[in-house]
Amino acid sequence: MSMIDRFFVWPIIVERHLGGNARGKSFAVPDTSLKAKVTIGRELITDADGREVVTTARISLPVGTPRIPAESLVTLPDRFGGSKVRVVAEAVRDSGRPALPKFYRLDLS
Repeated sequence: MSMIDRFFVWPIIVERHLGGNARGKSFAVPDTSLKAKVTIGRELITDADGREVVTTARISLPVGTPRIPAESLVTLPDRFGGSKVRVVAEAVRDSGRPALPKFYRLDLS
């Protein structure tokens, strides 16, 4: 286990957004293999469509995690309420500090 892997301890369930049509949105089979760092808190961000959105949580994952596009659904661990929330933005982030490597960040609302 690498040093950074110790931060990703909470199991999450991800339903990746595949697109939509007249019948509504479609999602991939739930991915239950992911472990993340979960941070609860409000933050004003710009979503994938350029709108300002208040987020309720942030998920950090290893940088090699397969892409989780905006509009995907994430089920939080029971410790954080167990609710199903929507991804409003995703990006690879760099802390700018050599001791802290890049990570994949999801902003949830």
